[in-house]
Amino acid sequence: MAPGFIYAGGSYEMNTFGLSTVNLGFGLLTLFSLTQLRLPNAFLRKSIQPIISLLTLIGRHSYSIYLWHIACRNFMNDHLHYGANLNSLLFFILSISIGIILSLIIERPFLKLRDRYVP
Repeated sequence: MAPGFIYAGGSYEMNTFGLSTVNLGFGLLTLFSLTQLRLPNAFLRKSIQPIISLLTLIGRHSYSIYLWHIACRNFMNDHLHYGANLNSLLFFILSISIGIILSLIIERPFLKLRDRYVP
């Protein structure tokens, strides 16, 4: 999925092999998320586990991240101007962080109420 972070959208590199590589990367990510990944090497299992845990955390709170990412973008456009690359990284981190925090503060309590009154 790296070409999406390296090449500009619409560039020759991105339009030729970049998009195919990004799509293959997301396809592999989807495949691995649907199967029980059994790595034969214990070192590989332990080294890939934090990545899987991070992706699981993001997936668990993805709807809230989706809901709040536009507010994060608007905040960044209005208040932070550090250059395109740093702003993109900060936007990514801010969107995920705010989405997870607000999911825990707002969404989870309401889901518990729903489960209590509408089992």
